[in-house]
Amino acid sequence: MDERTIFDRFHDALDVEPRAGAYDRMRFELTSSPIVLKRRPGSGMRFTRMGFRIVAAAVAALIVVLAVVGYLSLHHPAVGMVPANPGPDIRPYQALIARDYATTYSSESAHCDSITDAGCPAAIDKVSTNLAAWQQDLKEFKTPPRFIQIDAMLRGHLAAAVAAGNAAKAAQKAGNVALFDAAAAEHLSVRAFIVELAAAIADTRVLPAASYTSGVTDQKDLLASCTPCAPYLVTPPITCTKGQLAACVGDAVAVDAQIYDFETAIVQGAAPAALAAKDGTLQKDLVNADSALLAMVRAGLAGDPAAFNSAAASAQASISAVSADAASIRTG
Repeated sequence: MDERTIFDRFHDALDVEPRAGAYDRMRFELTSSPIVLKRRPGSGMRFTRMGFRIVAAAVAALIVVLAVVGYLSLHHPAVGMVPANPGPDIRPYQALIARDYATTYSSESAHCDSITDAGCPAAIDKVSTNLAAWQQDLKEFKTPPRFIQIDAMLRGHLAAAVAAGNAAKAAQKAGNVALFDAAAAEHLSVRAFIVELAAAIADTRVLPAASYTSGVTDQKDLLASCTPCAPYLVTPPITCTKGQLAACVGDAVAVDAQIYDFETAIVQGAAPAALAAKDGTLQKDLVNADSALLAMVRAGLAGDPAAFNSAAASAQASISAVSADAASIRTG
């Protein structure tokens, strides 16, 4: 469906006459700024002020599309349109994600780039309030089976972002620059995650086996080429001392970005029935890796190297399992 059709159906559904030039303005917003969802460097996860403003402007168009698609799919489904997989209707869940995504992202700001930013605590509180509301919505909603794993990942990231925001506020108050930077990086990293997740859930579709397998192979190759990910794919244990924790947290955030890139990619390009069992195992191991990496971040922000190293061992095991799962899918 092209954007002209979406635009017309949205206004027909609402029984509202669009203002002159409204479609051209929407089309300009959708096409004037590229939205990059699937690639981020292995390090440097922090957003600059200008970088975030550019992303926010581009994502404004995506918010409109997600909200429109969510509304239309619930109230005026196209003839012949069916959920991507047989089973429970996934459209109410898609609409919930679109709504809470839009609410959360609209509360973001360019604050917390520096420990000297006096507006940072209020900005964190505003976002965290919406993150907590999103968590509550998820608790009260019966998640469709095909989204169970990514839903668990989402809940983990929402909770981690709230906790990291609180740690950033405490570090700012204490004047601890290294801890503030690490905590703010984790708090801000939820932005990139929810963009990818919302896009994947809105556009989920089942792929032919060859296309799904190719997508998994691409993500496996990206994981293998990610510089901070390399220690997780070999046998020596990952260790971090107390003095290194801030840097170690930064690496864990970068590795986790590669893990949720993988998960959102295979939710958007979903497995056919013949590969559903292997896909289920892969998604479970991705969620386990994500959970272990978030535990590493929590331990690092708490100043606990022993807990960090323990969680790192779990992350290594899960990421190795992810690699093996992907290889099994590739070889059939």
